[in-house]
Amino acid sequence: MLRRDVSVTATGPGSALVTFQAGADNGATITGFTATDRATGRSYSCESGSCQLNGLENGVRHSFTVVAHNAVGTSDPFGCFG
Repeated sequence: MLRRDVSVTATGPGSALVTFQAGADNGATITGFTATDRATGRSYSCESGSCQLNGLENGVRHSFTVVAHNAVGTSDPFGCFG
């Protein structure tokens, strides 16, 4: 469901933009995405190919995984490092 095209860009103090390109939907429309901060375990819901993440702790090296959701299930996670 999700391809490995995942990247992260700092957008200001305590914030980042995670972008990704959805892959094949495996026969069911993708209904959303979840980006998870591997440093804190906090998850963010996303509707499209980008997630604006706010409230990140400064001075911490954050890395993120992204999964896609649809009626078929949840994709394997793909990650990026910030």
